[in-house]
Amino acid sequence: MSFKVEGDRLNGIVYLANGPGPHPAVVLLHGFPGNERNLDLAQDLRREGFNVLFFHYRGAWGSGGTYSLPHVIEDAGAAANYLRENADKLRTDPARILLVGHSMGGFAALQAAARDPAIKCAAGLAPAEMGAIADQLAANPEAAAGFAAYADQLDMLAGLDGKAFVADIIAHRDAYDLAKRAPQMVGKSILVVLGDKDTDIPKPLAMTAAYKATKGVKVSGVELSGDHSLLLVAAGTGRHCDRLGQSLRRLAIIAPVAAFLPPQKASSFRGMEGSMRLVVLSVVAAAFAGAAFAQPAPRVTIEDDVAPAKAVACAALRMAQVEAAKRAGKSPDALVAASLEAWLSSGVDTAKAKAESASMVSATPAKMASMSDDCATFEIRSVSPAGS
Repeated sequence: MSFKVEGDRLNGIVYLANGPGPHPAVVLLHGFPGNERNLDLAQDLRREGFNVLFFHYRGAWGSGGTYSLPHVIEDAGAAANYLRENADKLRTDPARILLVGHSMGGFAALQAAARDPAIKCAAGLAPAEMGAIADQLAANPEAAAGFAAYADQLDMLAGLDGKAFVADIIAHRDAYDLAKRAPQMVGKSILVVLGDKDTDIPKPLAMTAAYKATKGVKVSGVELSGDHSLLLVAAGTGRHCDRLGQSLRRLAIIAPVAAFLPPQKASSFRGMEGSMRLVVLSVVAAAFAGAAFAQPAPRVTIEDDVAPAKAVACAALRMAQVEAAKRAGKSPDALVAASLEAWLSSGVDTAKAKAESASMVSATPAKMASMSDDCATFEIRSVSPAGS
């Protein structure tokens, strides 16, 4: 799926919970630059009855426009508005929309929640405290130059200029200070999850303290034994510790979101919180036992405003991807197969698409991935449990 903000098209995907709904919905926000997308959390929330919208901000990972902090905040709010405007189609309850983000996404979730009176619940997982980061950059020119150089090599963020990015952070230090957003959080439930080994976020407790000191803000603070990615940090860390850390991160979101569930569901959901260690051990045991989980079945429809030539090109691409997988002796990706079926059902000129696909099969993986990202902007993707 995609939605537009000031004329720029943003790419995303919606994970739909099973059942008629309307369901509470989460806008899941990734960090900077977005290598970690936390889609495991999206699947967990979907299984618990939430719809989840994940998307890329303007300028990020193929979305239109240019990347900037103001755009990140605005886009988080626009995503919530998209859910409200498409509530019937997406089986979403527009009164129960939550913002959840990690790192820079946590910063965006809290900033956008402060600006939207209708948002009653938000969660920051190791949220980037840009006010404190601005102080660090202003006080240390060498660190500022290093951060700017890092930003300049992030090719997946279109239009990002490192020096201008740093200058914006410093110039708008007060506006970006999450602690100073406390007055706008009155009437909201806020969850802040921190890692005790996190060295990336300066002064993380100042924000939580400010929220707790503000009457009318319901704030929950959770500290996990982990780094900025909230993975468990321990001697002999291995795959099992990674799984444990991920499970803790998922379960930490239980308290503030349980209130949005139906009473019978909320009761069992809250019950997990009281026996977190047992639940986590069960998750890890199941993982080591190779327990099978039902895979989500993708569903795709095509937007109405696609030019005929673009529709032919995208149908041809999906045909080529399916054919390339078959030639490699592999099963076609389920999402690609669903996308091809959607394009063929959209009234596209099938003969032209078949003719074009012949020349695409031998395209390089990078070229095919670029073309795929472009076509995905016209595909409305959703995910439902298998068999639903």
